[in-house]
This record gives sequence, C-alpha cells and structure tokens, in this order.
Amino acid sequence: MVLDWVALNLPAERSLFETRALPCGLPKNPVPALMIPWLQDPVEQWCKRTYDQARKLTGECDLQKVPVVNRPERLARAGKSTGAGLMARAGLRAPHVVRIDDADAFRKNFLGFAFPFFVREDCGHGGKMIRADTPEEARAIPLHRFKEPVAIQLVDLPDARDGLYRKYRYVVAGDFGVPHHLQVSADWITRGEKRVINETTRGQEIAYIESPSPHHDAFQRAREALGLDFVAFDYSLDSEGTPVVWEANPYPYLHFSRRELTYRNEAMHRTMAVLVAFYFQRANLPMPEKLAQYLGASRAISWNESSNRDFALPAGIWQIPPAKEKLALKRVTDSVRDALRRLRKRLPEMGRLANSVR
Repeated sequence: MVLDWVALNLPAERSLFETRALPCGLPKNPVPALMIPWLQDPVEQWCKRTYDQARKLTGECDLQKVPVVNRPERLARAGKSTGAGLMARAGLRAPHVVRIDDADAFRKNFLGFAFPFFVREDCGHGGKMIRADTPEEARAIPLHRFKEPVAIQLVDLPDARDGLYRKYRYVVAGDFGVPHHLQVSADWITRGEKRVINETTRGQEIAYIESPSPHHDAFQRAREALGLDFVAFDYSLDSEGTPVVWEANPYPYLHFSRRELTYRNEAMHRTMAVLVAFYFQRANLPMPEKLAQYLGASRAISWNESSNRDFALPAGIWQIPPAKEKLALKRVTDSVRDALRRLRKRLPEMGRLANSVR
C-alpha cells in the first residue's frame, strides 16, 4: 500500500524504492541509503528462518552504515509484557501485564491480579481476548489455546457521557506524529467490526484526526523507549484525559476506506505522508517539495519543525490507490494488453514468414 501510494502521488520518487524478497544480500552498487524490513512483529515467532535472514541483512547494513527502520530484533519489544513496562517507564500509563508461564500457579492465585482481568497472546495483534470477572471464569480460561498467554489488568474506561468505549490510534514515524483513527464501541473490546457509527461518533472522530495531539511528546518518549522508528499506539482516555495505552503496534494495518468511513481517508493520507517523509529524512535525502508543503500545511501533523508553518495548502491533493484486488486485476490487464500490442506489431512479420515457408 505504501509504495502504491508513492507511485500514484509521488511518481518521480517511486524509482528510489526497490523491493527485494528475503533471503537477499545488500546491493553493492550503489549501496542503499536506507533499509526497511517491512515484517510482521515479532518475526522470530512466526518464522525463525526469516528472522535469521533479516538479521543477516541488517548486519550487512551495519557494516556499510546503512540505517535500518524498525530493526527486526527490536520488534518483540512491542509485545504486551515487555512493551507495557517500557512504556510505563517512559511516563505513559499502561495496564499491568504478567506472562502466564505456569498454568497451575495462575489458577491458584491468578498471579495476584484483582478482578476483572483478561488473557490474550503476549505478541501479535487482533487475537482472541478472554475476560474473567470471577475466579470460576479465570480457571475456565483455556490457556492451552494460547502460545504465550499473558494476564492483563482490565482498566474499564467507558465514556461517562454515553457508556461507550473509545480507542484512539496515534501513529509515530521518527519525529513525526499524526492521529490516525478513533473507534467507538459498545463492547470493551473495541475493534473495527464492532464500531458504532452515527453522527456523534463521526463528528468526534473527525475532531480527533483533524487536530494535533497534546500527547505527541509522551508518545515520542514511548517510541524511543521501545527502540522503534515507526509504531502505532492504541489507547483510551481516563476521566482526567490521561492516555491509557493498550498496545504498541509496529506493523499496523494501513488501508483506505471505500464506503461509509471515507471521511477519515485524509487521516490515512497524513499517515502515508509522515511515513514516507520519515523515510526520506532517515535516508538523508531531500524531501519532495510536494510532501514538504503538505507537512507544513497540515495542522494535525506534529513534528520538530511544526512551530513555524504555513497552513495554506488545501486538502485533497493526494489520490487513493486502487484496492488491492483491483490493482492486481489492472496489472494483469496491462500485461495482457502489452502482450497483445507486441503480437499485433509482429503480425505483418509473421505473415511474411509464413509466405516464405510456403
């Protein structure tokens, strides 16, 4: 999606990006200005071979002094048990998290947790969460269905105004930061498929994604504590407006809305813009003028030069890449069209050849 966005909106810069599949070595001529291992966290959990290949490549980058974005060996720091501690030490409020290494001990004293709490995987995102409000419910949790279960304090934060739950996402890329979305749900597990959509929640989300975050500096400290370059923070707000961070995600799902949530696509453009701007910044390459102007024009984007900007450039200057299935079909169609064009050019030659054979 990122490179599709670059190809459509910054076509002159697309040639600066080269994609390669692992295993591969570091190109020698020329040596790249930046390496971006776009890998699901944590790599070593889903494929040790891929992890070793990525580490070997980053080692070559280190020898050639090529910067690496989100080093593979640091992705595991975004796990629930490790990430919560790192973010708390950086000054953010995070729920108490403990790994469940001994199922019998957990069922005996629940690791000291008060009710309610819930159990989920330590690493990864979007998996199952099982809540326990009583000792009986806690003992009934099928721990064998988890690879690396953790118990997590349930900080129950329904909004006093309507009883709904709100989960905010803030994306940080280097010094840049941008509000990404706000999901509202009647359930304590706030995910997209459970989203409540009405005039009020739509207005609240627009207000969030169009405004600079007062918590930008806190999320920057958390990013640095995690040792990551690019990360999305999912959080809620307590009654005093203080963020309670549920998790850090260094591999967030990036996509544009096609139907009822299209009003938030400008926030996705801002996310794409700060990510690509960070790539140029980290590679020590000149920022494309159009991108630099956009950064300066968007009041929702926070970064180290945001104190002196001209909010003049209008929204709507970026285009949305086609959906993946449509993009794949377009590429196949283009390939077939090119093949037919080449065949059509050769038809006269093939006719002459047939006549000479006769």
